[in-house]
Amino acid sequence: MIPITRKLVKTLRSVFRAALGLTAQSNGTPLHVKTGPDGLVISAAMFGLGIRYHLDGSFSEHEFWLPFEFLKETEGNRNDAVLLDPTSDGIVIQWVVDSVPQTRTFHVQDAPDAITLPEVDFTDNPPELLVALAEAARTCDHSSTRYALSCIQLRGEAGEVVATDSHQLLVEGGFSFPWDDNVLIPGGKLLTHREFRTDQEVGIGRAEDVVVLKAGPWTAWMSIDKERRFPEIDQVIPNVDAAIATVSIPKNDGDFLARVVKQLPANDEHHSPVTVDLNGSIAVRARTDCAKVPTELVLTRSSRTGDPVRFSTNRKLLARAMQLGFDGLHIFGPDSPVLCMQANRKFVWMLLDKDGAIKPSKEAIRIESAATTAPTNKTSANTIPTAARNPTPMKPTNSSRNTASAKATQPDNSPSLIDRAESLRDSLHAALADTRNLITTLKQQQKASRSVQSALKSLRQLETLEV
Repeated sequence: MIPITRKLVKTLRSVFRAALGLTAQSNGTPLHVKTGPDGLVISAAMFGLGIRYHLDGSFSEHEFWLPFEFLKETEGNRNDAVLLDPTSDGIVIQWVVDSVPQTRTFHVQDAPDAITLPEVDFTDNPPELLVALAEAARTCDHSSTRYALSCIQLRGEAGEVVATDSHQLLVEGGFSFPWDDNVLIPGGKLLTHREFRTDQEVGIGRAEDVVVLKAGPWTAWMSIDKERRFPEIDQVIPNVDAAIATVSIPKNDGDFLARVVKQLPANDEHHSPVTVDLNGSIAVRARTDCAKVPTELVLTRSSRTGDPVRFSTNRKLLARAMQLGFDGLHIFGPDSPVLCMQANRKFVWMLLDKDGAIKPSKEAIRIESAATTAPTNKTSANTIPTAARNPTPMKPTNSSRNTASAKATQPDNSPSLIDRAESLRDSLHAALADTRNLITTLKQQQKASRSVQSALKSLRQLETLEV
């Protein structure tokens, strides 16, 4: 008997599906299982992709195949045992569901040859390589056909991970790859899977047509795409020295912006435009077509150096820059890409049409990052907050900032809103009292009118009487 757990089976199914690019309608490939004194190894491969899991331990020596459906039937959320018993009649599987014993015998017809892992020499990298690959995979465009935008470029000589969807570009360096040229690998779901993580060193190697990644108990390999072409990204990244303005955004402002900017009003859900205004303090505003005034976020702890500028951008890309941990923006004009740069990382994204930028309004609903209150209509005569004193330029650091879970915005106790609400309440009370008085007067008039009509009718009847 070979024991594993139902929870491990569930993890295997999830990771294997991600690694092989299986959809809900896909039939999985057979699983190759091999056990011995060095542990248990389960492997699967198809379409140039492969995944292997290694479980430490000492087992009796066996080698057999299981259908992929075995994973779905036996998976669970607990560490209940799943027993694998290779017999001459098939692989007998035993497990328990709700205290009821289950038994199935699985067969694989026409089993393929044993899955062999490509022989490579691994180069060790820090765990941050998997984080960089995950973010690169989130940057890819899997619907693109013209360029290899669904791929991640691994630049051997530069030691960089590169990905783009033609609207955004992410570059992260500081890694070591055992090749000198640039190779393309699929930006598949495995790279973003939470189980494909380790806090130890990550191995990466290359055979002739395959890149292999080793992370903890997992080993994955994927074919190199040699047919499609990757964009010339070096021509897209602007020179930081040409920036006309630099915005320094501390972590608390960055977390606030990433969290709240997605809640601003919008008409165009595809481009999700917001206006970033650097004419004074840092303001981010949005408005729907039917709204008379915009809503704007004011980053009170952030600062700008350089020229004032106003531009329109996709809010999702602005938020992502903050989620990636960048602490500022380099601006090159309302028509040029924005650059975020920090240590070995660069993030560039394209701006929207500058004609769509929203101008300041004295009536704008403002939400300040330093406050814990809800929006107010209180603005300065400029509509843009006073510029911060002693602005400090953005400095590269090694800090990494993910979107933090923040406290919900608290209700506003601003006197201006309270006064307006109370005034509106008093007006409504007065209008209600006037309405009631008017209804009473009309009823009285209607009653009097009926009395007059009755008197006139009586007089007409008297005129008909004979004297």
